[in-house]
Amino acid sequence: MGTENVFHEVKRGPKTIEYDMFRFDQFVHLIVEWVRRKLKAKLNVKCFR
Repeated sequence: MGTENVFHEVKRGPKTIEYDMFRFDQFVHLIVEWVRRKLKAKLNVKCFR
């Protein structure tokens, strides 16, 4: 349904694809930050070891 419009936008050109990837990177970054807040010190300990 709504996903068809997204696929048509991606096929237009590389600029749209780069923009979609940028939005995806932001989305992943938000998830990583949320996980860090939930785990807090536990994640930091794993990174340092």
